[in-house]
Amino acid sequence: DESSCELVIDSKGEIGIRLGGKIPASMKKNVYDTELVCTATELLCCKCGCQSGSQDKQRILCVHILAELYKLVRCMFGHRSEHILLYLVSRVVGCTVDGVVNPAPSDNDEDWMWRVSDWSDDEYASVKRSIIKMMSAAGEVISDSTLNRSIVELLDKFHTCTEQRKEWAQRCKVPPDPAQLGPISGMSFDSAVKQTQVAFKIDKVSEALKSDTPPSAQSNESKAAPESEPTNEASPTEPVNYLKILFLVNAFGYDMSTSTSVGQRLIVERAKKEMGADFQAAIQANDAAKIDIKNLVEASKSRSKAPKSESQKNNLQVKKTTRKPKPKSVSKPPRKMTRSESKKPPKKKDSRAHFKRCKYGNCGKTNRSNPELEFLKVPCWPVKQLKDTTPIEAVTNHYGKVIVREETLRRLSLPRTDMGTHYICEDHQFVTVKKSKTFRLRPTDRGTITLDYNITVPTKQTEERTLPSTTTKGLGSDRKINRLLHELKSSIADPALSAVSGNDPSLSLDTDEETPEKKVSALETENEHLRSEVATQNFGRMQDWEVAEGNERNPINPVNAVAAGLEPSVPTLTDRLPFSFELKSEKPGDGKRTYSQHSQHAPKVTLDITDAEVHRRTGFKTRDHLLTYVSVVCNGDISKIMMRSTVLTWFEEWFAHFEFKYGRTITRLIDLKAEYGPSVMDLRKMIQDKYSLEVGARDRWPTYVSHEEDCKLRKSKWDEKYGKFDDKKSLRVVMWDMTNIPACAFSDPNMNRITYSVYYAMNCFKGGVFVQLCGWMGTAPLWTGAVSDTDYNKRAGYIKEQHQFAKDDLVMVNGVR
Repeated sequence: DESSCELVIDSKGEIGIRLGGKIPASMKKNVYDTELVCTATELLCCKCGCQSGSQDKQRILCVHILAELYKLVRCMFGHRSEHILLYLVSRVVGCTVDGVVNPAPSDNDEDWMWRVSDWSDDEYASVKRSIIKMMSAAGEVISDSTLNRSIVELLDKFHTCTEQRKEWAQRCKVPPDPAQLGPISGMSFDSAVKQTQVAFKIDKVSEALKSDTPPSAQSNESKAAPESEPTNEASPTEPVNYLKILFLVNAFGYDMSTSTSVGQRLIVERAKKEMGADFQAAIQANDAAKIDIKNLVEASKSRSKAPKSESQKNNLQVKKTTRKPKPKSVSKPPRKMTRSESKKPPKKKDSRAHFKRCKYGNCGKTNRSNPELEFLKVPCWPVKQLKDTTPIEAVTNHYGKVIVREETLRRLSLPRTDMGTHYICEDHQFVTVKKSKTFRLRPTDRGTITLDYNITVPTKQTEERTLPSTTTKGLGSDRKINRLLHELKSSIADPALSAVSGNDPSLSLDTDEETPEKKVSALETENEHLRSEVATQNFGRMQDWEVAEGNERNPINPVNAVAAGLEPSVPTLTDRLPFSFELKSEKPGDGKRTYSQHSQHAPKVTLDITDAEVHRRTGFKTRDHLLTYVSVVCNGDISKIMMRSTVLTWFEEWFAHFEFKYGRTITRLIDLKAEYGPSVMDLRKMIQDKYSLEVGARDRWPTYVSHEEDCKLRKSKWDEKYGKFDDKKSLRVVMWDMTNIPACAFSDPNMNRITYSVYYAMNCFKGGVFVQLCGWMGTAPLWTGAVSDTDYNKRAGYIKEQHQFAKDDLVMVNGVR
């Protein structure tokens, strides 16, 4: 080992330790050099050779540094504590070494021998605490009497020999407490993290109760709690109806009397006894089974919607609440008028129309000064709030009204959040523009969508004063373009003229050599070139005539546009209704998740499935064996057989349950979902419901078969050895053994300890199994794996249960039953 260790003293005078060594990486073959210095309470500095480790003056703590401290702790619990205590015994004055008491230090060895009386109270207490911790690490049992001893007495009491270490190692291997070993039915297998979270919540709630509730109220609540706790009384189990099971299986076309299965033959024997006791009931059960089988076959052909649970039915019921009657209003006598009020003349009602004022720029016209004018009201904000259930069309219309209101307020130079009522007179013009609005389709949606609207709003206040005119020549560049266009037109009209070529070399034409037709063609080509230049050139700052918000090109001077044969870019005055809107984007779809209608799909498995497929996927030998098992589990009750938790048919649910339960073809819920369709949550509930029916059937059936049934169903070779039922000496034999069911390794150390079996060398659960001579088998409750077979046999209680059954079912011994 290349580890190093030495004691150090920091700047505060505290004693620390310096550790160094090599720590291997967890996932690689690399080995890192680590070093650290720490005191009892602080980590002073560290260094590691890994990529994230601290170097030079960095203050980074990586995982490999903590491994050094862990190695120190293991060393202390191994043998280092024992060696340190031996060292102290030899240096403290008053301790006994080999029967000789350490003498007082002389002048020569004053630094070697330590006198306890020379230490201060704080030093003495600190050393004593450290000695007690090391004694505990070395295997010494610490009791209350140990804490009251002095340092010399503690060191003298400590035994340092091989036997002491053997006793300590033996104590580490002590099996768990038998009180912790028991049935798993009453245990919770939460992880260590979950247990910590629950404990933290309990502590938090208890602290809140202590701080908010006075002590007297807490004591009263603690006394009243046991009285309010409900008592769980065991409900009587339903008896097994062997007749219904037998007739229902026979209606499927399967005869259990010819089967070699002990369970099926037992059903036939017990059903015959019931039939002999009440023959009329047997006839009725047979007729009912024929009707039930028709319903089962019909229900297995197609799927239907999942039935509603009891909680859903309760939620749909309208709860009637008693409303308190409103108190009758007492009419108050009219108030008497005072003398001053009686002298005042009554107010005259204003017969004029409601005052309206145009908000467009500096218009200022009102309906009273201009009664012949019509005033248009600016749309108000939408009042109705949106919900998750609001239709998509209503949502888009809502935001269409919002964008019309926002754009109108902007054009009227009003605040965007203005809530007032405004009007515009009919003297002003309206245009149709394109605007976009970004919003959430549903209040709960995380993302947003953007829709485009064509809205009809008033023109801008600058547009009416600066409408384009064909007489305005614009800037210098505009006049140059206009001059070139006129020269081009004149040259096209009279090709013989050469003015254009003389004024602008770029437009020079060789009129002497070419024919007039070629000259006209060249001029037309040049005309097209100039038109393209006019349409694409940027002319700087121009008038902002708004035709549509998506237009990227700047408007052209009207004079040049007319000269080039282009239409002037002016605002489009619309004939649409003022303040109207139209959705231009594609109507969005509903953000709600659409689920596949599995209820409309055909069943994956039906009653027509072959026996080979049943055996391959579920383990049952034939389809009839599967249906017999279902009938036994449901006690022949068709309502339990057809009880569904999903959209699957009753046969699909049972088949899917067996596929997942036995794990022949499907081992995960996601695979079950991929095969049958319903969600994992619904499939999990379905499996839990089927398990509940199976557990109920196990509790419903008798544990043992009677001695008479055992003798009738077993092979004849057992009669020679143990006697027949009517013989003078007939024995009942029940053979027991132990078996295990593998379990995972738990994160909780205590749970991991009580479930680990040394015999099976694994974490498991153990339980008893029995078999009778006829082949009838049964099980006892599962216990934690650490329990021994002897302890299980003594405490499980199945021996007492078997003894009670033997009292009720007597056997023949020496001719006496």
